[in-house]
Amino acid sequence: MRHLYTTLALAISVACQGITEAPAVVTPAMAADCPLTNSIPLCGIQCLMSAGSAVGCSDVRDLQCACKSASKIRDKAAPCVTRSCGRRRGSSLESVAAAICTQCVR
Repeated sequence: MRHLYTTLALAISVACQGITEAPAVVTPAMAADCPLTNSIPLCGIQCLMSAGSAVGCSDVRDLQCACKSASKIRDKAAPCVTRSCGRRRGSSLESVAAAICTQCVR
């Protein structure tokens, strides 16, 4: 579950920041199409964005890429998320991310 929170939070973070331009790749699992993304704690967004970019998810709103690369994103983002969010909020982020990958990615 820990790997899912990172991936989803990454995708959600950009959606929550009000980015309005069209994504580079349109898939059925875009952050804008998943209402659960609004539940991601904002404290770890920068961590997730950096980690997602580092593993090749060029459009962080692409949940398919984020969920597919979840373990890599988790490994890169975990220390930053823990520093930025603390354990409790980081755990909340993990739970929401897991739900997003389960419910929003086909």
